[in-house]
Amino acid sequence: MKIAIATNSAHALAVLRRALAERRHEVDWIAQDAADLVQRCAKRAPNLLLLDCEIASGGDGSAARLMATTPCPIVIVSRDVAAHAGRIFEALGAGALDVVNVGADHTEARVMAISVGSRIDMNVRLLRDASAPARAPEQARSTPLSPRPPSDTDVARLLVIGASVGGPQAIATILGGLPRDFPAAIVVVQHVDAEFAPMMATWFGSQCELPVRIAQEGDIPLPGTVLVAGGDEHLAFVDEHRLGHAKPKTNSFYRPSIDVFFESAVAFRGVLIAVLLTGMGRDGARGLRELRDAGAHTIAQDRGTSAVYGMPKAAVELGAAVEVLPLDRIAPRIATLIGARRCATGPMRATRSMARGEGGERG
Repeated sequence: MKIAIATNSAHALAVLRRALAERRHEVDWIAQDAADLVQRCAKRAPNLLLLDCEIASGGDGSAARLMATTPCPIVIVSRDVAAHAGRIFEALGAGALDVVNVGADHTEARVMAISVGSRIDMNVRLLRDASAPARAPEQARSTPLSPRPPSDTDVARLLVIGASVGGPQAIATILGGLPRDFPAAIVVVQHVDAEFAPMMATWFGSQCELPVRIAQEGDIPLPGTVLVAGGDEHLAFVDEHRLGHAKPKTNSFYRPSIDVFFESAVAFRGVLIAVLLTGMGRDGARGLRELRDAGAHTIAQDRGTSAVYGMPKAAVELGAAVEVLPLDRIAPRIATLIGARRCATGPMRATRSMARGEGGERG
């Protein structure tokens, strides 16, 4: 795999070189400024670009410009994640895969290279997984699901959202489109490093009117509150209402895993809407199908508004999506569905008829 580096920091370069060498990855080329980067990408685009925040801060070296002119997988490199939060979220919104922290200039390159190398390896595996032949799509349910008649019973309502590449900006768009008195609990699973997750939750909170925090062991999702999966551990429902952490049934290098969470949410007792957003690979597609089969109303982001149409595409191929919608229509649709739906309390598998007859493009 051709891996390139774009940085003007001697410390970042030392960490990245060491991390790649220890993992037996070769450096294809190195750029030290935006002009050099653009020229090299145009001549020979890498399979993976490690792009320093300082170069990606705008203009020709920005992730958005590169993705538009010479698209390639990008991992953002930062020496101070908190200080670079704005630039990082901008790059992630443009389609950057991930962020790695190489530490401040005084940190020892040997120490930082261990965690950086592990993170780079994970992204290499993601890229290889995404390029693997797709599995044969399953047949979608032949008979569409339909809503139950309204009930006066006030049941628990839950919105679950999964995303990967390009996800932070897409999630912020949805959360920002929901009212302050939103009557459902919300749980978000975004592929992100555990170190970066708390800052991401804080940023989500700045983009919407709802309180946002990292999910903790034993949490019960509450109406109008957003819980965000914390990173390296897989978030899951440990019973019909309580969250905890779980080991996946199969080895998963997606962390936190959307499939693990979606599959566990089948146990939730109440009304559930599940949304799968932009991302590389197939994580979340299988879980979304299980939720649809169990009676949830499922939505996949459309190709046109996805930074990477990988996970939503896999969901559509599996027949997992009741609706396929552009990003700007998802929040209004959620508000309509959550506000209108009431049903008798019962496990998800006992509410299979809830999603039949809903409008929108079929998955």
